[in-house]
Amino acid sequence: MTEYSFVLRYFVPGDRRALERFVESIGASGCTDATVGIDRDGLLALDFTREAESSEEAVRSAIADVEAAAPTAVVIQVVGVDYKPYAELEGMFSLKEPTLTPEELAEQDKEVIEKMRKAGIDERRIEAVFGPGQTSSSR
Repeated sequence: MTEYSFVLRYFVPGDRRALERFVESIGASGCTDATVGIDRDGLLALDFTREAESSEEAVRSAIADVEAAAPTAVVIQVVGVDYKPYAELEGMFSLKEPTLTPEELAEQDKEVIEKMRKAGIDERRIEAVFGPGQTSSSR
């Protein structure tokens, strides 16, 4: 087996307590190969180092583990793996380096906002995460 490193970015609906419950449920479910980082209100990243037969298997098993532990969480991006995504994950993959320019960060935020809208997340919640100035410019 090979070790694969990648980041899953999630939106977790709810307040700060919902994020805390998410983090607790991930740990309790046995996802001990991920480091959790809270990005913004409702957005967080799980930095995985997972052993698997392929990078595809590593990512798919991590997503399945997270979904089993926290079914309300919405995966919005997968970063850092080099394989072709399956159709249902199309558009979530970014092979950019973690250090992004301000312009790249703004573009990435726009993409995340659109994915959140497509996932049916309420516009007020999106504004709570990104601020009203950010969300109106991405429409």
